[in-house]
Parts: sequence; structure tokens; C-alpha cells
Amino acid sequence: MKTINKTIRYIIALLPFLWIGCDSEIEKAAPEDQPTEVGFLCKGNDFSIVQTRATNLIGENGGEKFGTFYILQTKANTDENEFFQWGHYQWENGTGGNLIALDDIHKLYWEDGNTEYFFRGITVPQNLSDSQESPGVTFSHQDDPTTATGEVTFGGYKTGLEYFVGVTIGPEKLADGQTITMDFSRQTCKVIFRKFIHKVGNTINENVTGELHITFPNLPQKATFDMTSFHENGQTNIVLKKGANFVTFNPSTEKGVEITLTEEVLKLNENAIERAIYLMPFKFWGDDSDNRPEDQPGFFVVEYKGKKYTGNIYGIDYTNENNPIEKAKALGNGHYCRLDITLQDGPVTGGGNGSIIVDWNVAGEETTSHHRIPGIYTQEDALSLLEALQGDEGDIPNTFYEEKDEGEEKKKIIRLFINIDWSAVNGKLTIPEGFVLMGQGYNIKMGAGGSIGGTVNGDLYINGKLSTTES
Repeated sequence: MKTINKTIRYIIALLPFLWIGCDSEIEKAAPEDQPTEVGFLCKGNDFSIVQTRATNLIGENGGEKFGTFYILQTKANTDENEFFQWGHYQWENGTGGNLIALDDIHKLYWEDGNTEYFFRGITVPQNLSDSQESPGVTFSHQDDPTTATGEVTFGGYKTGLEYFVGVTIGPEKLADGQTITMDFSRQTCKVIFRKFIHKVGNTINENVTGELHITFPNLPQKATFDMTSFHENGQTNIVLKKGANFVTFNPSTEKGVEITLTEEVLKLNENAIERAIYLMPFKFWGDDSDNRPEDQPGFFVVEYKGKKYTGNIYGIDYTNENNPIEKAKALGNGHYCRLDITLQDGPVTGGGNGSIIVDWNVAGEETTSHHRIPGIYTQEDALSLLEALQGDEGDIPNTFYEEKDEGEEKKKIIRLFINIDWSAVNGKLTIPEGFVLMGQGYNIKMGAGGSIGGTVNGDLYINGKLSTTES
């Protein structure tokens, strides 16, 4: 790993949340004329960057957070719709990894000693939020397995997605044992925001206070899945076999996953899972992308004290136990990364360096053109804005601003993400009423006598000097 001036670190997960317990199991005998109930011993692996991960029994700490285990039992070597049963289970309190049926109707049984079955399972974790917010996972089914559908809402720790796991086991039969072991796998990936440093000019603050709002604007907010479309890790083909532990996500068209890190959360341990955002697995740099950093899946925005800082997860070096140096290009199911971030503002006395997240391996800010986070990203954008400001009607394109409530009124915020050249302006240029020009530490080059009127916030520089703009 690089030293702290590198913003991103990959590690093997150090904090297991599936805890070790006793794996001894006493088989329960059943009368010969009665069907034999299936016994489940459940294990799981922790979030990690490597594929070979130790598994531990679900139990001693947090077993109840996994919520309801939905298990679909189908007969091997036949159409899965010809024989199927639904099991509804939960972690049995006081055990290492045993499951107990929620009711008699949804218990699973062995039909006989030698018939083979597949078992597919997912969990619907507890909603950990104190409010009535939408849970991270919802799921429902009727009798037909093809009607079993679920939905995932990505977001912070309170969604419960830390405990969203899945598995496929089989073929299994009673002759090999009444109890089967199910090794569950994490379904989402996650990013932990480990550390924030705020740099203003030459002043460095390593104790960031207040709230941080973080958005991944190019990743889906939600995704659906079903119980008959499982795949293996790193694969896309849908298969029914042991090790096909991952549901197939069908992402929504709504983009933008958000979390807010409160001051209380920022005081927690740097590796606390409350600092994490849970996301649909993604490549850092999209295959069908236009190569603009702000359009990539790994692009994200940090809002802090009224300013927005942008960064991009891409091309991370990390240590792998099988390969000393490897460049990660994606976060897969059950993988995570930790970010150390420096939020850097422009210098106190001119220069217009802007508000950015430093040390990211992306193209320079001056080459970007942004669409999902409104603002001015190119000189062409700047000239279009200038034309609108100089027009009679002030028709400013809505791709250049975002509307925000400020008290009882709405303001249209125009953010600069680049130093711009308006050197042809030699007089006063006024920002219209209801609009705010957010300088974010960037510089506007203007002609002799050029100035900006109207509402300006966020350290705007005019010809290298901090603006003292008046309305």
C-alpha cells in the first residue's frame, strides 16, 4: 500500500461480522413414517478484496441482524417447477449458526433418503434505521418460484445491506446427513470512507467536523432480483449449481446513491461500518463510457460546508496474498475498499486552484464536462453561460445549475469546476436574481474593469484575487 498521501487503500477485511461458533451438530432422529426435517448450519464470509476468505458461523454477534432467511428447495434433475418448497427461517438464538423455521408451513423436509435437492437462499436483513425509511431489501413470493422477486435499495449502513447474503447448495440428499452447511456470500460491495483531511491553502485540518454528504451520481439507486437467476462469482451466466451464490441485479434507471456521515459517525473508529456506503458491484471505469471521468461509475462527490469536491475511484494498487502488486479495476460482490480523502480548497491569496479531492488518477479538471452534477466544467460551458448572462432574458440552461431550498425561497446554484476565461468582459457582469454563482475556489479571467455583480459565494477569484463582490 502507498502511504497516506494516496487516497485509496485496499485491505483484507479485518473486522469479521460473521463470528466463530461451535460447528458440532447433533442429528435429530425422526420416526420412519414421518418426513425428516432439513437442518441448516449457516456460515458466511466477510467483505474482502481477495477471493479466498475464511468462513465463520453466523451467530454470537449480530445473528439476528440477518433477519429472515428465504430458502427455495427444488428437486435435482427435474424441472424446478415440478417440485419445490419454500422455507422461512431465522437464526436460532443462542447457537453458532443454526436456523429455525418461522412457522410449520414453511419448514423444509427430505422426501426420502436418496432424492437429491438444490437449496437457494437469500436473507432479508433487519432495517437498522430508527425511522420508517425504506429497508435495504424487500422480498415476496407466491407458490411458483418464478414469482419470487426482491428489491435492493443501496445506501448507508442503516439499510442492513451489511447482512444481505445469498447461497446455492446442491445436489444434497438425506443419506449424506440431515443437516447441510450453507456458506453464504455477501451480495453487494461497499466503500468505507476511512479518513477526511481538509486543506485550505497551506493549512491542514485532520479533524474534519460537521457533516459530509457523499453521492455516487452514476450508480443505480435500486435493483431487482429473483430466486431463479443466480450466478457464480465473477460470472454473468445464470446457473443452478453449488457455488452460484449471487443474485442477478437488474438495476433501476434512477441514478445517484447517497449517504450523510454525521459528526457522531466521524468520531467512530476509522474502519467502522457506519462509515460505509453499500453499492451494486461495479467497474471503476465503464466499458461503454465516453472516457470523461465525471461519467464513470467510480465518480463521486463529497459536499462539505457548502462546497462540492469531486473524485474518481480508478486504477488502485493493492496487496493481494497471491500477487504482491495488483491493480484493481472493480468492486465485485463481497469486495470493498477504504478511502483516505483530502479535500483541498484554493489558496487563501489568489491562484484559483479550486475545490477538489487531490491525488486522483483522473484527467485534469479543465477537460471535463459534467451533466449529472450541474455546473461549469469546460470553457465552452463558460462561454454559453456568459452568452446567457449577457442576453436580454438571461436564459441560463438548467444543466448549469441546481435548485436548492434556502429558507423559504429556492436558489439556483451555478458551480464552477474549472478556471474560466471571460477576458472579453470589461464591465460589470451581474448574476440574475434568484441565482448564486458558487466560485469553489476557481478563478475567472476578466478584462480591464471586469467585475461580477449579484450573489456570489464560495471563494471566487477574479484575475487571481479573491473577489469582494457586491450586489
